[in-house]
Amino acid sequence: MRLIRLLRLAVRLLPAHRVDRAFALLAEASAVPAQARSRWLLSGFLYLVGVAATVGVLVWVDWSSSDIANQASMLVLLLGSSVLGFSAPRWAWLAGAALGGCLALAHALYVAAAIRLPYEMSPSGWAGPATLLVLVVPAIVAAYAGAGTAVWLRRSHASITE
Repeated sequence: MRLIRLLRLAVRLLPAHRVDRAFALLAEASAVPAQARSRWLLSGFLYLVGVAATVGVLVWVDWSSSDIANQASMLVLLLGSSVLGFSAPRWAWLAGAALGGCLALAHALYVAAAIRLPYEMSPSGWAGPATLLVLVVPAIVAAYAGAGTAVWLRRSHASITE
């Protein structure tokens, strides 16, 4: 299978302490039925791409000087966290932590690199990024709300089909 060959080549690019995990993933892939193997291998990768894309959109929306940029950023944060939590309930914590902390990290990089934002950051200096860490709380709540919805729908669907 081409995907497995590609992944075996990609393993060579990993740091030494991660190689065992990658080989374990490939070994587990052989236990997955052939018709579902590609989907199984790609699902974890696509989830991480979804997290990265949502983080990118959130940072991009935050860069706006618009009067409603704060509200738009919160919408992206909550909607993105809930959708990612819904799509992979076991990984809801990852979506919440990544999306909730990305603006604090971005603003810390702006402060460290002396990059001026198109708006005045308040509070200024290092206190600004520190206060943005509070966004982890609504992001995790939204991610687990999405995860809870997915679990509830799965259980209600299972009870209907029984």
